[in-house]
Parts: sequence; C-alpha cells; structure tokens
Amino acid sequence: MNFNDKFLNVCFKTGKILSSVLLVISLLITIGLLWNSCSQAFKVNSINVTYNYDVHNAFDNLYSDIFGVTSVKQNKTNETSKKSNMSQNEIEALKLLSEFIKSRNLPKEAENNFKLPIDDEQLVPFVKAFTVYYDNYISEFSKLLVAKANVKNPEDILKNNKMNLFNDALNSFADAYNNEKNEVDQKKVSQETARNTSFIAFLISLGIFVLFLFLPILIRIEENTRK
Repeated sequence: MNFNDKFLNVCFKTGKILSSVLLVISLLITIGLLWNSCSQAFKVNSINVTYNYDVHNAFDNLYSDIFGVTSVKQNKTNETSKKSNMSQNEIEALKLLSEFIKSRNLPKEAENNFKLPIDDEQLVPFVKAFTVYYDNYISEFSKLLVAKANVKNPEDILKNNKMNLFNDALNSFADAYNNEKNEVDQKKVSQETARNTSFIAFLISLGIFVLFLFLPILIRIEENTRK
C-alpha cells in the first residue's frame, strides 16, 4: 500500500469517526429543538386573560358629584344597535347582565352602557367577572366614604349615585381588562415568534442531521469503490 492509499485510508477512518460524532450531536440538537418548539406552542395556547383585578386602586380616577366635582372621565362604552342574529355568547351574556342589574336594583340604562367592543368569546367571562368586581368596588367605596369622608350613612350616597358608581366601576374594570388583554396579545405574539423561530431552527437542524446520516454511507461507498 503506497503513501497515497495510506493517507486516504486514514482520512476515511477519521471521516467515519467525525461523522458519527456529528451525527450524534445533530440528533441531540434536533430533539432539543423539537422539544422547544412543542413547548413554545403550548405556552402560546396557555396564555389567557385572568380577570383578576384589584379594586383597591380603582378609586384613583373616580370623579363624581359625591365629592362636589363634575365627572371628567367620559363613559367609554358605546351604544350599539341590537342585532336580531345574536350569538349564543351574546344571549347568555345579556341574560347574566340583566339578572345582575335587577338583583342590584340598578337603572335599566345600566344595561345600555354595557355595550363594550370585546371579543365574542370573552363576553360571558367578562360579565361574570364584572359582577364580582362591581360588588367589591361598592364595598371598598363604602369603606372609603366612612374612613376618609367621615360619612356615617354611606348607603344613602350609594343609593343616590348608582349610575355614577356603576359607570366608574365599569370604566375601571374595562381599563384593567384592556390593559391585560394588550399584555396577553403581546405575549402571544412574542411566544408565537419564538415558536416559529424554534421550528425553523429545528428544520435546519433536521436537514443537517439527514446530511450527516448519509455522510458515513458515502464514505463507505467511496472506500468500497477504491478497493
């Protein structure tokens, strides 16, 4: 065997070892990227609005005739025409809202103020969460009247300012919802970008893995051909 054959034989053996190592590494990387891509997809689907809002800080923006100040915060809700072909979510949400308004002895106009531009699938959980928020809002505001305004009978003030309080509570809740909704949307976009990037990296790694998988075969073919 001359020097040229010996050199090529060493190169083939080195290539086998190197390709085997690279094959194992690329396999591990491919599996890792596949796992990461699946994990990113799960994260995107698990991000949702929680509706868990604290009412204690909701009074910072409360301006009403109760304190002798004309309200400067406009009601952000919009009156919309009733649709004859309402979805099931709309029907259920309106039913819950109507029951809530009656149970709290609120004016009928409160229902009209509730026409908010939110997604159809969010209507029912929005109304359910607001009913809890409203009760907490009234409770905390009553405590505020006693503690800071020295009001001995807050029930009279609450009774005479039902719509003011309802609108302020609704605006406060809607602001909290919109802020969280925006955060959720941004997180979803970020997670989807990470997922797509991970999936592209997985495809590239898979291609490299396939390349390394055929490399030992090509080396063996070349080695057998030379023999």
